[in-house]
Amino acid sequence: RQDNVRISCQRALQNLDANEVELIGDVVITQDTLVVKTTRGMYNGNERVAWSSSGIFLHDGHTTLTADAGRYETRQKRARFSSHVTVDEPDAHIRASNLVYERDSAKAVATGDVLVRFKGENALVTGDSVVHYIERKFTLFSAAPSLWQIDTTVCLLYTSPSPRDRTRSR
Repeated sequence: RQDNVRISCQRALQNLDANEVELIGDVVITQDTLVVKTTRGMYNGNERVAWSSSGIFLHDGHTTLTADAGRYETRQKRARFSSHVTVDEPDAHIRASNLVYERDSAKAVATGDVLVRFKGENALVTGDSVVHYIERKFTLFSAAPSLWQIDTTVCLLYTSPSPRDRTRSR
């Protein structure tokens, strides 16, 4: 425990000189309503930063982020995720190569092969860079955005009558 940050895991190896802890097995880091989970990670008590390259999950009550690797800065309440990043929040789903999420402003900055699907809409936007304000419900696309509108249609499947049906009609 450090201030309002609590960490639990199956095994911890502490380096007292560096004020770092290697966290192994079912790692859970909590700060207020935020929960970070991974299978293996590190925590630096001087910088108050946790990181993992073993897959990482973050949930703060309304937004869920996942990635192959990431770090969470407890003082700044900022997450920096990379490689196969996904964000799922009430109004949108985002996929990207990299993402910085600032909890206090509920701002997500995604870069690299970004795809945003707005829930309840038949559209998605792709691009190289997106700034998404979750609570303000405002998204700014820059660097080559493309809008894809998905049109809904009714598809009627026609099948030819079976030989049995043809016999009845004679």
